[in-house]
Amino acid sequence: MKKMVLILTILFSLQSFAQDTTCVWQDGYYRNYVGLITDNIPDSDFNKTDFINHLITNSNPSTSELDFLNTSITEVSLSFPSSQVGSSQKVVTVVSDSNAMNAFLIAFSESFDWVEPYCEILLGRDEFDLAKGIKIYPNPVSDNSYIQIDHTTAFKSLKIYDITGKLMYSKEIENLNLIEFSEFKLSNGIYILKFISDHLAVSKKIIYKSM
Repeated sequence: MKKMVLILTILFSLQSFAQDTTCVWQDGYYRNYVGLITDNIPDSDFNKTDFINHLITNSNPSTSELDFLNTSITEVSLSFPSSQVGSSQKVVTVVSDSNAMNAFLIAFSESFDWVEPYCEILLGRDEFDLAKGIKIYPNPVSDNSYIQIDHTTAFKSLKIYDITGKLMYSKEIENLNLIEFSEFKLSNGIYILKFISDHLAVSKKIIYKSM
């Protein structure tokens, strides 16, 4: 019941945030990179059915949530070639006709390490590579955790949103390499950290738990 309330809150209260974190391609569909939580490398023919089964196994979605996924998702496929190593082999691209899909998937933290909007013009492999320059440790995230930023990323600001899309914190981070979570004064919950440079933005989902 709590998850359903959370999903409804996301779908109907995230208008401005959704516009800021999703983009529609020229074909009219929305695309998200999704990092699967799994010990096994997905098969090369991984598809929509496999994706939904993965979510059922790990997150036990409700009937209405499954209806939304089945109705809104048009295609799921592996994002990067099998020659990739490590976590890149577990990244899939989810194509849907709903601009709420990004926020919807973020709620299923048992199934996915992260969910990122994939935009035709602004976002893509450059953003994926840029994200590698951000390290958050230790996990789970608490006041004792840190954000380490590679000096080559050229991020200028950091914005932190809660799961409803409310801006909780904003900070100029140009030339900063290490940031401590204690300064954010966060409550327990799911947050989106958005790192912004002149041309790209990278979002990271965290689950914050106080010590």
